[in-house]
Amino acid sequence: MKNIKFSLFLVILGFCLIGARANSETADKPNVVLILADDLGYGDLGCYGNSRIKTPNLDRLAENGVRLTQCYSAAPVCTPTRAALLTGVYQQRLGRHFDWVVGGLGHDSGLPVGTVTLPQRLKENGYATGMTGKWHIGGVERRAPNAFGFDMFKGLRGGNLDYWTHTDNLGRLDLWNNTEKFTGQKGYLTDLIADWSIDFIEQNKEDPFFLYVSFTAPHWPYQGREPGLQNIERETYEKAGGTQEIFDSMVEAMDQNVGRILDALDTYGLNQKTLVIFTSDNGGLPPYASNGPFRGGKATLYDGGTHIPGILYWPGRLPAGRVSEQPVITMDLTASILAATGTSLRSNALPLDGMNVLPILSGEKPEKERQFYWFAKHPREGTPFWRAFRAGDFKFLQINDDPYLYNLKQDPEEKHNLWDEFPERGARLKQSYEQWEHSLPPREK
Repeated sequence: MKNIKFSLFLVILGFCLIGARANSETADKPNVVLILADDLGYGDLGCYGNSRIKTPNLDRLAENGVRLTQCYSAAPVCTPTRAALLTGVYQQRLGRHFDWVVGGLGHDSGLPVGTVTLPQRLKENGYATGMTGKWHIGGVERRAPNAFGFDMFKGLRGGNLDYWTHTDNLGRLDLWNNTEKFTGQKGYLTDLIADWSIDFIEQNKEDPFFLYVSFTAPHWPYQGREPGLQNIERETYEKAGGTQEIFDSMVEAMDQNVGRILDALDTYGLNQKTLVIFTSDNGGLPPYASNGPFRGGKATLYDGGTHIPGILYWPGRLPAGRVSEQPVITMDLTASILAATGTSLRSNALPLDGMNVLPILSGEKPEKERQFYWFAKHPREGTPFWRAFRAGDFKFLQINDDPYLYNLKQDPEEKHNLWDEFPERGARLKQSYEQWEHSLPPREK
């Protein structure tokens, strides 16, 4: 009898130790909230110098975290950057349809079926995975979020949506609850995205989670939340009919909802164990968005098209109030999330093009010179080819056949073409760029 009791004691002790170890491992895993704005310019936030638009919540995030001054998107338009963010590789490695945006709702184009993604890796590491808001890297079910590792998806498959009717530019309802149409939802889209995000946090507060919050703001159609700014009876779906006041209110509404998400983390005691990342998918679209001192904007490879805001907040791991000049690109955020969560790479995944920048941002390691590549081409005949390569402070830019060379440190506005002044340097950068482009799958003719 004593032996039986002792054996039972050992079994119970074993289960307790296993449970304690599991709880310890769970406690060591930080939550991750990745927040992506849509078409937000470098100069559209107060913490980046905008004195007109009120963004107290994002300003507070920057005051208590690390604000990046050299943060870049993987592309000057949304779809390619989103593909790079969820895979950690240059988007063209997944197919040259990512040289530009893919179609919206109903289009069978986007992430190749079987692509290994960030949420899939995190899910294998014990994370609950949720996404709210804009997807735009696959308009049919087999290319939608639930097919690529998200346990929960509430949002739109396409690239834009009426903020009030939740219909796309062809008048189709594009709001989804996982794989089912989300009917009967009332309210301003930016508010709904935050509502769904807060619900996900509440439902998963006891276990590690990854939440990808993909706002549509401030992408057109330009519609505010407050009376007089809603622009419901606009004349056209896109730019016409917007105003600076409406645009500003859209950014402010997004900031308020970021504040609601941060408050939810505080409410559930998750603030100290959550890595929060905020950035944009590309530069802002003039005339309403501000790209700060940088030339150009969305859809160009001048710096205004890819030089974006970036804020990382992780109490106890990243210093408060630090401003970092470390160059960072979209895929670095992917690599940093994998490192922060202790998530291993998959053998069948493409090698990461990004690097873990957290040790640099924390001050453990010195800043590192980087090299970034870009290629962009709208499929419409007659539109320009854009090529760019940043190596250190110098940037090679080619528009069709015309080459340019800029020193971004001395000339961040890209006003002075140094190609004729430094032909050998320009030629070296061009050659390095061409070697990178030759490593990609060929473009379709």
